[in-house]
Amino acid sequence: MNSQTGARPNWYEALAHALRDEAVVLEQLDCVMASQAAAIAAQDDAALHQNFQAIRRIVRTFDEAKKRRASVVHYLTGREDLALDQLEFFLGDPLPINLDAARAQLWLAAQSVAREAQVNKAAVRRAKDANNALLQELFSAVARSGADYGRAGEDSEGKIPFRLS
Repeated sequence: MNSQTGARPNWYEALAHALRDEAVVLEQLDCVMASQAAAIAAQDDAALHQNFQAIRRIVRTFDEAKKRRASVVHYLTGREDLALDQLEFFLGDPLPINLDAARAQLWLAAQSVAREAQVNKAAVRRAKDANNALLQELFSAVARSGADYGRAGEDSEGKIPFRLS
């Protein structure tokens, strides 16, 4: 623990501020990811492009916010890589209310982003499966039409195995 007791409350507030900043950035990311899931479902390429650009900017901002938090944590504990659930061990238990609340806000935002990432992953999987089904139907129709496009590639059901990876 840092021995500069006079400066400690200001540094605790600086850490709480850094944690709140990270949480706000993650909340922004969560909103953009929700919009992205809708754009995937709607097959809206323009919206997807805008969302990807926004996510790229937000991730850069988040990286900077993490660096700010790491420098404050380093000042207070001597460790930059300290897990947030270890703050009490290094700073004392209980944490000041504003610091504990800021940490909780960050945890909630991170959990929400993780849930939204799973939603987006499922949306991408559904879109990919739908496109694969469409391609399979198109290529199978060509194969059934009698056109000779190389039946050697057909599977046992007469379908040409074609999938998007």
